[in-house]
Amino acid sequence: MNGRRSYSSLVIALATVATAVTAGCGDDDAAVTAGVTRPQYVAQADRICAEGDRRLAKEARVALRRYGSRPPDAELERFADERAIPILTERLADLRALEQPASDEAELAEAYAAAERSLDRLRRDPALLERAEAVFRPASRRAAAYGFTECAGRGSAVESLAEEGG
Repeated sequence: MNGRRSYSSLVIALATVATAVTAGCGDDDAAVTAGVTRPQYVAQADRICAEGDRRLAKEARVALRRYGSRPPDAELERFADERAIPILTERLADLRALEQPASDEAELAEAYAAAERSLDRLRRDPALLERAEAVFRPASRRAAAYGFTECAGRGSAVESLAEEGG
């Protein structure tokens, strides 16, 4: 990474990562099974995503208060390692633990595997946090296509933080 990153760049990167780690894919039809429906699954997942976004936004506020609007590269990488990646990893595990619509299990498994591959890239190179949008773009598109709101980054707490600090 070169130089220092701006407040808005950090927050936008977090919003992108938070969104993409929760990606699903598919069409808009509600898959009705003996268990959970797609709308029920999306609602449960969006609650998990909203909470994760709030946690990431809180952590970003703390870090940015400490380092100002342009944290040094080393601090951005430390933030990715110590704060963002653990929160995102936990959230992905929580989402995978939800009961899924039976007709969507293979679709979600594939989508979560794509999100995990992107998260693995971030684990190997925390500096990628500043380019999270590109790293997680395929997973982000799947989240929106599946029907997520919070998990697709629409109305997220981290996105709100970007707007207030931008």
